[in-house]
Amino acid sequence: MKKVFLFWVAAFLLTGCATTGDPTKGGIFWSEDKAKIRLDNQRHMLSQTKAAAAQTKKESQKLSSRKSSLQAEIFRQEKILASLDRQVRQLKVQLVETKNLSSAKLAEKQKAEQELERIQQEITTLQNAQNKQQAAVARKKKKIEELSREIDSLLEILTYL
Repeated sequence: MKKVFLFWVAAFLLTGCATTGDPTKGGIFWSEDKAKIRLDNQRHMLSQTKAAAAQTKKESQKLSSRKSSLQAEIFRQEKILASLDRQVRQLKVQLVETKNLSSAKLAEKQKAEQELERIQQEITTLQNAQNKQQAAVARKKKKIEELSREIDSLLEILTYL
């Protein structure tokens, strides 16, 4: 009976144990076919990993190259920006100078405008006076002409008398 019992235990153990291709996973039996399949799978995974690593390295090189060109562009743009900053400072100085000059010019212009207005008023006054004088002269000429006619008529009368 003991032999039968051992037979059933051995049969149970033998049929209950699966074969594996990975000796690190344990198990009683080891299959060479499964080991080859496992090795092929690992080789395939290794080649995929190497391809991914190569692709990553290629992208990294592209990014590194792009980074270098962008850094060069940033450096160039910073030089341009510095130049523009200098120009802005110069223009601000010129603007202040122009404003100061403009203030002086504005004061000068206002003074000239006031002087022009004074002169125009004086001219108007003189023209009015001249017009009055011309009107007075015209009235006097008219009066002289009237008196001359009167004298002529009186002389005519006197000559008849």
